[in-house]
Amino acid sequence: MVQRFYPESEAQLADAVGEAYANRTTLEVIGSGSLRQLGRPVAADAVLSTSALSGIIDYQPDELMITVKPGTPMNVLMAVLAERGQQLAFEPPMLAGLWGGQQAGTIGGVIGANLAGPRRFRAGAARDHILAVRAVGGRGEVFKAGGKVVKNVTGYDLPKLLTGSFGTLAIVSEITLKVLPRPAFEVTLISRDLPIDDALALLRMLAGDPREPTGLALIGRAQSSRIAVRVEGIELSAQDRTAALAVSVPGAEVIEAEESSAFWDTVSNLHPLLGANPNDVLWRVSAPPSAAASILKAAQPAQYIADHAGGTLWLDRPLSDWEPTLGDVGATLIRGPESLRRFRPTVLATAAVSALVERVRARFDPAGILNPGRLTDMTQ
Repeated sequence: MVQRFYPESEAQLADAVGEAYANRTTLEVIGSGSLRQLGRPVAADAVLSTSALSGIIDYQPDELMITVKPGTPMNVLMAVLAERGQQLAFEPPMLAGLWGGQQAGTIGGVIGANLAGPRRFRAGAARDHILAVRAVGGRGEVFKAGGKVVKNVTGYDLPKLLTGSFGTLAIVSEITLKVLPRPAFEVTLISRDLPIDDALALLRMLAGDPREPTGLALIGRAQSSRIAVRVEGIELSAQDRTAALAVSVPGAEVIEAEESSAFWDTVSNLHPLLGANPNDVLWRVSAPPSAAASILKAAQPAQYIADHAGGTLWLDRPLSDWEPTLGDVGATLIRGPESLRRFRPTVLATAAVSALVERVRARFDPAGILNPGRLTDMTQ
């Protein structure tokens, strides 16, 4: 039986990792387990869960910052912020439904995977909102980086480095994040059945519009598609800017307030892709928005979401030999049968990037005990 660790404090976490390092015991690092099927399966000697490291350490709404433990459930964190009319501006998605799960996930998982929703192209990714971290490296040593206010942040930006590392560099024990006020009002324009090239060209144009839309997505399948444009702010301003944008969006219908918010939750959480066969492949491709149309035509997905004005493509397609080619493209295999994920790379990277990643890992986790194999890359 695989041994499991549930440290309840940073000291216990450091002891567990230090003992594993001394014994060369490999650890699968998880939170609630909601993202466990993202990336390669981890074959480790033991499981270390941060789920017991949960709670809000410090929240200063007037200073727009909050410090939390990694196992804090996302639904708890979001509710606390909502009570003060605030939010995480990078709009973290809840993706457990992609694999049939129901967990809300934890803030540690969001940071570990660098997850962000439709507002990313305007507000930045998760890594752009981290002020400071405390973490335990692969030898069991505790370190801290960053500062709780931006002007105090000096030196190497380790918080950004750890974000998106899937627990392969260190295990975060404390996270300080920027928060921002929730928009007072939102409006969304939806237009249906535009040709893909026209729809993506329109979204690219709107991305630079001075009316500053905060959501630009194309949701489609073989026989139909719809584009969505979101505007947020004070109600009168949002409605005026939406009316001006509507001139460029043919046949647009308008949804507002709660209906608009619910719609973007479905986009952020990839609800249009939930009904797919779990053995179908789901790729996340990051590329210049100008390349989105050619990628969609090459991949021929059964259904897709082109988010961030086409800069992020979620491509759901039957299992086949198709995969993205490198260049300016970054790609991650989000979902697929375990037989596929276990024996092939799930993150595509160039040889130079892969070599750099390995050098960084060796510094943080010299014995390779943290989530071994989770982000094994393929070079091209």
